[in-house]
Amino acid sequence: MDELLTWACAEGMQPPPLQPAYFESTRCRGMKSTRSIAEGEVVLEIPSHLLLSADSAMECRFVREVVKAASQEDEQLCERQLLSLHLLVEKWKAERSRWWRFIRSIPPSYDTLENWSEQSVARLQYKPFLAIAARRKRVVNDEFSQLQRLLSRCKKRSWNEPEAAEEAERIQLGFSSFSREDYLW
Repeated sequence: MDELLTWACAEGMQPPPLQPAYFESTRCRGMKSTRSIAEGEVVLEIPSHLLLSADSAMECRFVREVVKAASQEDEQLCERQLLSLHLLVEKWKAERSRWWRFIRSIPPSYDTLENWSEQSVARLQYKPFLAIAARRKRVVNDEFSQLQRLLSRCKKRSWNEPEAAEEAERIQLGFSSFSREDYLW
């Protein structure tokens, strides 16, 4: 977390009156104040150029290729697909990504409903939750299938820009091993 804050401050974020902390009582990590904070005081402001967003995703030529492939099939990608793809492309770029320090701070997996096994979902027992879980899993599976199909089309593309060749090779390797777990990451 210190490395992430150092990077963000070097990229223009004002140092916040916060520090990383582990809270024993809840067994969670987070941020704690390093001084008194006045009512209404802005504690953390992140410059927009440091955020992964649908706009930053569309600045990435690899994401644009997938969007182009979708439009050729009269399809669209949702924001979750754009953001997931953008995050993965930046992960596949590794240290060449401007967001590499941020990406390295992301946990390797999450315990979200979409990641639960069918057995875990069944333990919910409350019918409205079961219906919500089934719907969310179905939506994510459909989004993943669409993206996987589009990526398989794009991985066949040859990149003509010599400076992008090595980067493209890494990303196309990522395209070829793209998994549901990658999408949910």
